Amino acid sequence: TLAWIMYADDNEGKLVKAWVVGLPSTIDPWVEPHGASWVYVVGSNDTELRKMAAMEKGLLFPYVKNAKLYKCPTGERGETVTYHIMISMGGTVHDDVDKSKINKNKEQIRRPSDKFVFVDEGVAPPHSPWAQHPTHRTWWDQPTNRHGNGTNFSFADGHSEYYKWRNKATIELANGPGSGWVNRSAEDSAEDYDWLVRGLFGRLYY
Repeated sequence: TLAWIMYADDNEGKLVKAWVVGLPSTIDPWVEPHGASWVYVVGSNDTELRKMAAMEKGLLFPYVKNAKLYKCPTGERGETVTYHIMISMGGTVHDDVDKSKINKNKEQIRRPSDKFVFVDEGVAPPHSPWAQHPTHRTWWDQPTNRHGNGTNFSFADGHSEYYKWRNKATIELANGPGSGWVNRSAEDSAEDYDWLVRGLFGRLYY
């Protein structure tokens, strides 16, 4: 998160792109559809050389300079990146996340000590930033269960916190198969879901 803050400070407050982007050999990351990203990834079975080359193309690598910091030590085997940035921090308009809910500049972030930047997801395949719906209790991205029925979040002021899931249904979903988009009701995980939405967007919109 410190690297994320430093990048913004060096670029007139502009936040780095939040997408985790794949790195096909035929695409220049600086002109790929979503613009240059904070990090690039290749398949977990790809060569170590390709994995490292992808990470070094990311906009935060000049600040991080250590590939090991992109991965939690207990992350999935073969993964080089296990964190995701929130859709509200340099993401793009999608579904019920409109422009008013996306911070593009550090100066737009109100109460940075309450706003998420990174989540420890354990794996970071190429896809959109980590998100939940701000206008209704419906899971968007699957919650992650990384450390004792909870996971770690970093905040826009630079601090990090461990959050332990309160709702049994959240834990069951987090322990379920797969990862990424789930699209199912979160009414049985209301306490956890509301906490996530507040951390993403600052308030509930439902």
